Amino acid sequence: MPTFALQPASHDEDLLDAPRRGRLLTLAHLNTRGIDGMTVRGRRWDRAGKPWDLFPFLDSCQATAAKAGDLWTLLICSGDAENFTSEEHLREWESLIAELGRRYANDPSLWGVHLTGCSPFRVSEERHHKIAPTIEAADKRLILAWAKAFPRQKLLFAIGLPDVAGMKRLIKYLVEIAPGRAVVKSNAMKSSTNIGAPHNQLIVWAAKNGAEIGFEMARADSNWSRVRANIKAIEQQAGKKIVYLAPYPPDLGRVGA
Repeated sequence: MPTFALQPASHDEDLLDAPRRGRLLTLAHLNTRGIDGMTVRGRRWDRAGKPWDLFPFLDSCQATAAKAGDLWTLLICSGDAENFTSEEHLREWESLIAELGRRYANDPSLWGVHLTGCSPFRVSEERHHKIAPTIEAADKRLILAWAKAFPRQKLLFAIGLPDVAGMKRLIKYLVEIAPGRAVVKSNAMKSSTNIGAPHNQLIVWAAKNGAEIGFEMARADSNWSRVRANIKAIEQQAGKKIVYLAPYPPDLGRVGA
């Protein structure tokens, strides 16, 4: 199971300056026992729609992963537009995804990309909305763009609530267009999670319907024995092991303990 340290994107979400001091993952973080790489999070636009050249930041993270001999995943946060199904928004994202593919798709250490671009305003990637027909069509359009731009990488799909039926339709679509590459993840793992909660049961359903599964932590969590027990219980229900786990930097030493 590859375990990826979560790299915060910017120190200030509005200014979009690069992470610094304790927020910036270093070679020492990646060399922690049990850590296989990092998930790099970046934003293309700030909350006011002002563009920022994120490529130097992504390049530096890629270089850090290479120095460590580690893997990495690419997460470009969305939630940057209130009307995220507009033609203008979708074309901007398709252009960005294509450019990201040109720059990074041939990197063998790039393990996966996160399927973003169609999340509610100020939500980085989780699909916390009703999957209306226009939203479903827009999300499928960007999922396809990611799959084409990154033909060899895993495709990580962040679930959301409350529309479980809508999530299932999108997951089925992803599995259909990218068999063997779909990784359905919840970003809400914690020691106090309820295994029977809808988001965890959706992960179990995805595993039984052709997807691989994984988790990002909801937050830093000191009770990793309980976290491991929760993951094991979900794996048992799902009938397969998770393939992706992403803890926050304060927990890196606990993961391999």
